[in-house]
Amino acid sequence: MILPFRVVFLYLSAFLSVSHGFFTPSDDINKTIPLLTPTTLYSEICFKDGTTKSDLYVGFSSPSIGEENCRPGDRGFILEREVRKAKSWEEAFLTCLKLGMRLPTVFEWQVSCYENQNRSLNVENFEFKKPLFLGMQDIHWEWVSNFMTPIIYHDNYGQAAPIFGPGCNHGSWDWASYRGGTGQGENTFRCALSVPVEQKENEKTGAQSNGETMPTGAYNNRIALLTLDVPYSEICFKNGSTYMDIHEKGESTRGGQCLPGQDIGFIIEKNKRGGTSWYMAKKTCLENGMRLPETIEWKMACFHEKEWNLVNMANGGEWVGNSPTPFFRDNGSGIGSHILGKRGCHDIDNRIVAYSSGYSANHAFRCVR
Repeated sequence: MILPFRVVFLYLSAFLSVSHGFFTPSDDINKTIPLLTPTTLYSEICFKDGTTKSDLYVGFSSPSIGEENCRPGDRGFILEREVRKAKSWEEAFLTCLKLGMRLPTVFEWQVSCYENQNRSLNVENFEFKKPLFLGMQDIHWEWVSNFMTPIIYHDNYGQAAPIFGPGCNHGSWDWASYRGGTGQGENTFRCALSVPVEQKENEKTGAQSNGETMPTGAYNNRIALLTLDVPYSEICFKNGSTYMDIHEKGESTRGGQCLPGQDIGFIIEKNKRGGTSWYMAKKTCLENGMRLPETIEWKMACFHEKEWNLVNMANGGEWVGNSPTPFFRDNGSGIGSHILGKRGCHDIDNRIVAYSSGYSANHAFRCVR
């Protein structure tokens, strides 16, 4: 039987938007500040010592010179200080590519915007601080994300990408391509840059560096070598079986049945954290060297909650997913991510990360690595 194209597209859209257990986790945890001298004005955002830090560079200087809160090799990224204009998503993407850069992710744009606000509000010793980024609160929208999402909007179909502005929580989407035209969204943008964790550290910790979460290959996350200040469990898969190591607060992943840097698997916190926005949930995990779980990781943990020494999973819903996607509703549009476990391990729903009205949802979460 040959299905109508609209039905086929709906099916493909649903399939491409869900990992189905075949994906590469988000690499925000493995992005680091590069050591180079860009040919553009930029600022740095980094995550270390349990907090988020930033540096402003008003000239074409090396990352080794400046306010020196962020250093080359620190977990983080750089983002252009000023916006550019593009007649389409493709033009924005190509411009950054030619510069040896890329478009920022949803998370990178949001954390940059909020750090920009915090800088202007937290003035020390009455000393005026120049903004990290210009134009983030202006009346325009900025392209983010290096991947497009299949979407159906009334009778139109095509691919869309997230946009932000004006303000840190005003999110929506615009067409990147759709029936009858290509590159229809005329918006501003700015380019970002980061480099992967050094290969030597990758070999030690099992870190991956493959871009935003996309269903492009088999699950390949490896157990990392780290010590957490909260109770957690290690879960690994080898020899046709599932193994686990149960840890209390302050214990290292070294030793046990799951081997850091070698075994396929993940680390998950025992207890959920309090309700907050997707942005704050992911920021908290990243500041502690972790990330939000992907759908398949969370569901496996939920189904083995008692066996894996986890607590209170299928009760109220928790944020999952590291790469939000656009959505449309009758009264507005925005960017959303999944919550799982509101009414059981199979229960899934889409919740607002950022909305055209500025609204965002709050939910509990737990971090993984």
